[in-house]
Parts: sequence; structure tokens; C-alpha cells
Amino acid sequence: MKRASAIGVSVMMIFFMLCGCFGYAAFGDLAPENLLAGFGFHQTSWVIDLANFFIVVHLLGAYQYLKVETQLPKSRGVSAAGVRAIETWASRRWPDSGFIMSEYSISIYSKRLTTMNLFRLTWRTLFVVMVTLVALALPFFTDMIALMGAIGYWPIVVYFPVEMHIAQNKIPKRTARWAGLQLLSFLIFLISLAAASGAIQGLHKNLHAYEPFKSKD
Repeated sequence: MKRASAIGVSVMMIFFMLCGCFGYAAFGDLAPENLLAGFGFHQTSWVIDLANFFIVVHLLGAYQYLKVETQLPKSRGVSAAGVRAIETWASRRWPDSGFIMSEYSISIYSKRLTTMNLFRLTWRTLFVVMVTLVALALPFFTDMIALMGAIGYWPIVVYFPVEMHIAQNKIPKRTARWAGLQLLSFLIFLISLAAASGAIQGLHKNLHAYEPFKSKD
């Protein structure tokens, strides 16, 4: 697992760095958000189709991850916590409601596969629909993703892992290793601030021409 994670992160980093650095070096601020379809050239449409296919593959993996988060009884993800908070509140508010409390078994050839709760089915479906509608209403998807990524990247990916590594390995303060780790964390923090600033500027620019459910030209 450690080796697979290292390979996956390394490959991702290489592709992101190539797209970001080469795209900006070639086009500067005029670099399109979609490097494949942003130039108006469609002679190589098979490349775009292939890229869209891999996006679907990526989303299927993301769906499996989120599905596990909402199915596990002890899952601690943000999305799972929000979904389960409503379910817990409803079960306490209406403990005698069959719609909320009843569990129905789903079986095939006398083999029990899972259980279904009508309230969970309805609420989670509505949750997905609402999130999808919000995403469709935003014509500046890339800037929003960039802002959320910039806000969450430094504390989750850099700061907390660095602090845990220092605490776990009992690295003394004011040593070369400690200073190097702190410097790395600080530099990534500055990069995250720069990315957040760029995303906010993009959101501010796009809000002037905001039209719900309309993508940018």
C-alpha cells in the first residue's frame, strides 16, 4: 500500500507539474483551464474523448471512496459526518416513525445482500441531487475547486503530517532536520496562499458575468 501510494502520488505530481508549469510558460495568464479543449482545436477529438473517459474512471473511484465513507458505521469523513448528522437527528426527533426507523432486507434467492432504509435512501438521494445542482449552477468550477484545494491542502497534506512526524520521531527543536521540515511546511503554506489568492481573483472576475447553469465560453 505504501509503495502504491508513493507511485500514485509521484505520477500525479509529475502530470500536474507538467500541465501547470509548461502551460503557464507557454501561454502565461492566457493559459486555458482545459488544456485539451480550451484552444478551439478539435482535430484531435479522440484525445479529448480519451481524457473524458479517464475522468469517468476517476469519478468511479471517487464514488467508491465516498460510498465506503457513508456505509461504514465509524466513518469520519466530512461528507459522511454531515449526512449521518441529519440521519441521527431525524431518528431522535421521530423515534416511532416507520419511514425513518424501519429496515428492509434485500435478498436474492434467499441470500441476504443488504438492508435498506427508506429515509436514508430518500435523504441521501436528495443530498446528491442538491450537491449536483449547486455544482451545475457554478460557471467557475475550476476556480472553486482551486480555492477549496488551496484551503485544505496545506493543513491536511503538509502541516499535520509534518507535525505528527516530528512528534512521532521526537525530533528536537532547533535542529537542522526540524528546521528543514518547518521550512518545507512554511514554503508550502506560502504556495497555498498564492493559489488561494489566484482562485479568489478568478471567482471575483467570474461573478461579474455570473449566470446560473451556464458554463463559461
